[in-house]
Amino acid sequence: MALFPHVFDEGSYACQADSHTLVVPKSPKLTPDRLDRSLKFIRSLLDQSKTWAEGGHIPTWLPFRDSAEYRTLQPQAQYATAADSAAYDPGGWYSGSGSNFELITGSAIGAMMAGLSTPQEALDEMRTKLTNLAATASPI
Repeated sequence: MALFPHVFDEGSYACQADSHTLVVPKSPKLTPDRLDRSLKFIRSLLDQSKTWAEGGHIPTWLPFRDSAEYRTLQPQAQYATAADSAAYDPGGWYSGSGSNFELITGSAIGAMMAGLSTPQEALDEMRTKLTNLAATASPI
């Protein structure tokens, strides 16, 4: 793996990115014991940074990402700098990697690339379906 080259002269370098997010909800029912267990779970994920990195993820746990052990992982350590140029999708319940947004756009582009639709038809399909998603209330 390698960073995708900067194709256009204008603008800053950016890589499409998505991250896992863990939320510990604030709740009057959240006892100190439950909070402690939640934080221990999150810490256990951070402690598995090497396993995540071996699978191709860029670790966000800086003690591991900045370690000599991580630098020995190849080719993973070569593309860790991509995180410095991460560009996230705008906020929307339907966006992000593996999302409805990607399914809609990917299938329309795939059909066009296969010769099953024209570029204009693919664009029209994406616009119609994404407009419907944007008008739909978040299911959460």
